[in-house]
Amino acid sequence: MIDMAINQAWLLYRRDYETKRIPQEKRHPLLSFRMAVFESLIRTGKIVKRGRPSSNEKTADPPKKRRQQMSQVRPLMDVRLDKVGHFPEVRNPRLYCKRLGCKGRTNIRFETKNIQPTRRSGRITAGLWGWMAACGPGELVVIGERLNSLQYREILEQIMIPSVRALLIPEPNPIYIAMDDSTVHNAAIVTDWFQRHPEVIRIHWPARSPDLMPIENLWSQMVKKWDSNSAKTKVNLVAHAMNIWEAMRLKRGVENICETLVRSKSRRLNSVIECNGSYTKY
Repeated sequence: MIDMAINQAWLLYRRDYETKRIPQEKRHPLLSFRMAVFESLIRTGKIVKRGRPSSNEKTADPPKKRRQQMSQVRPLMDVRLDKVGHFPEVRNPRLYCKRLGCKGRTNIRFETKNIQPTRRSGRITAGLWGWMAACGPGELVVIGERLNSLQYREILEQIMIPSVRALLIPEPNPIYIAMDDSTVHNAAIVTDWFQRHPEVIRIHWPARSPDLMPIENLWSQMVKKWDSNSAKTKVNLVAHAMNIWEAMRLKRGVENICETLVRSKSRRLNSVIECNGSYTKY
């Protein structure tokens, strides 16, 4: 019955199109007409939304965003251990945090009484450069906080060569220098400087080997003699280093710690060999 009704409907549809003189390409053939009717019957009772919804349509309520609760502030150690029940202080929850980039709400965690000050180690640093030999310490100069390759090249040119020639090795004898493999020592301009000064011969040094460098022990001796009662400032640290350095220079031949450090070179190398390249006592 449905098939016959669809065929009769298509005949009426074709007669109406012929009456209205609609072009043939805009007409549906029987098969296309039957498929359109079948799709309409299948979609019966189903709402097909097209385009933007109107204000009269009843739409489902959007999912509500879960409100993020503020984390509980942990009290200070003194408050936690004083064995007294403290009531939390309530603040206006409508105020927003004024920290840059923070979208949360304010609470009592940033108040002065709830902030624990950071502990500083009290460590101070100063930039120093010096050289030593078996006969004793050489020159000691103050440098900036961060030594760069340009400053190091000037130190080699203006301080190291003149002082070594005047105190230790006269011309034309070569100067052998040992230094670690830091980025400043291996910079291109420093390498070029050594190529232009063949009288200064650099001894190749293994990486990460401060225990083989005697001057590291010399620096540690200067730190051990630091007076803990003096004011810990950079000026006092530089003055202390200069005084200890000059005192060691005046003791040449009497109590030469540099000669002891240089003579320990063979023991240092044997210790590294025994430890298979690992840490040593030096």
